[in-house]
Amino acid sequence: ILQLWGDRRCVLRSLMNTLKKLSSMATKNSCNSNYFTCSCWCCSDNGYGSTPPSPSQVENMHSKAIEERLIDCTSYAFSEDKYIEIGYSTHLNLEPILRIVCGSVILMKREDWVTLLKWQTYLEMKFFRSQEIERSVDWSNVNEEKDVERDQSSDTLNSNITVYYTWESVKGATEKMLKSVRIQCGNSSSQYCTMGKNDIEELFNFKGIINYRFDLLESYALSCFYQDFIEQVINYRHFRKMEFGDEEEEEDDA
Repeated sequence: ILQLWGDRRCVLRSLMNTLKKLSSMATKNSCNSNYFTCSCWCCSDNGYGSTPPSPSQVENMHSKAIEERLIDCTSYAFSEDKYIEIGYSTHLNLEPILRIVCGSVILMKREDWVTLLKWQTYLEMKFFRSQEIERSVDWSNVNEEKDVERDQSSDTLNSNITVYYTWESVKGATEKMLKSVRIQCGNSSSQYCTMGKNDIEELFNFKGIINYRFDLLESYALSCFYQDFIEQVINYRHFRKMEFGDEEEEEDDA
């Protein structure tokens, strides 16, 4: 219980600095009729009003989410330069997100991670089988330029995730060997991670803690708390304005 409360306090502390900036708002948001919706910081519509964001706007939000400092972020390392992060994104509706840093960076929401987990058995079995084939090959008789062929294939897991496979065929071997996979998220060609057998195993070894952190962060309902908190702050500001007028409010701000 103390640990959960400590996590919640950490979230609240992270919000306070931003809330100080938002408390100076005294007019309705230009996007819609909600007093407590802010277009300059993450909110339920990301500043685009009731119109769904265009693909370029979505890509822009994801690019910002890749670079931002996540709220209540927890990091777990595979190795010195490969790690995962889980926390709330201020550019994606305060949703818990998973960032995988493995050369480049990819961003996953809960549903994307669940989809990738369905591919766990397939990927691990392909890598395991490829390792067996590689051990059976007499590499002393293999000319890499003439006897080895490489090709690629891909699977689209959902609208956001595509997995690209790099295969290697050796003359005399009965099957192709899976050498690496590239997991790409979104439409941007720069948002991908290339992983080998060990990287994939390390990632899925964190499955338990990743699922736990997603469950924990979702249980806080931070976006609802944030909206309620901002509503109270903005309503109080409007009450002060109605009761004391602009001049006194400006004196208070000073």
